Amino acid sequence: EARRLRAAEMFAKGATQADVARELAVSRPTALEWHRKWSEGGKKALAAGRAGRPPLLDASDMAKVVKALRAGPRSNGFPTEMCGLPPKFRTHCLCGLELTLSEL
Repeated sequence: EARRLRAAEMFAKGATQADVARELAVSRPTALEWHRKWSEGGKKALAAGRAGRPPLLDASDMAKVVKALRAGPRSNGFPTEMCGLPPKFRTHCLCGLELTLSEL
């Protein structure tokens, strides 16, 4: 959020999108999007919002994944409780997510 707010200050002082991209080490498309938001709603429009990619699963779906992982392989249709992969990679293989044991 700090970089977005800095971008708003730079735009207000007349900086170009290229200036912002270079100064704040962001891509030009990011600077373009920030400029669009700033143009439409000012600094406030850049202060709010979530940074990064949106989650693939909502809280309900994530709870189901965690429950299945805690139940173990056999409870989920696998022939044994054994898995030759480290837990991080095992969860990635089973559900397409990369979770660590601390998240379970």
